[in-house]
Amino acid sequence: KTRIRPTAGANYVASDANKFAGAIIEDSNGYQLNAILGCNIVLGKVGGLFNCFVPVDQNMNNGQTKMQNKNMVTITYSW
Repeated sequence: KTRIRPTAGANYVASDANKFAGAIIEDSNGYQLNAILGCNIVLGKVGGLFNCFVPVDQNMNNGQTKMQNKNMVTITYSW
């Protein structure tokens, strides 16, 4: 039996400021909000999942770091 399951959602990541030798490192905090779109295809007990993360809003390290599109591929087995 083949099952196809579309996926959609959101992913939010927040990062606190880093510390070094007890001192807070300026502009080392931030956040990312990503939209997630994908598909899970299951053939019997084996499945494959593909997700694409697309940045919607972000401010990491005071704009010094920018996430671009990110993809994830997973193979699953159910017993």
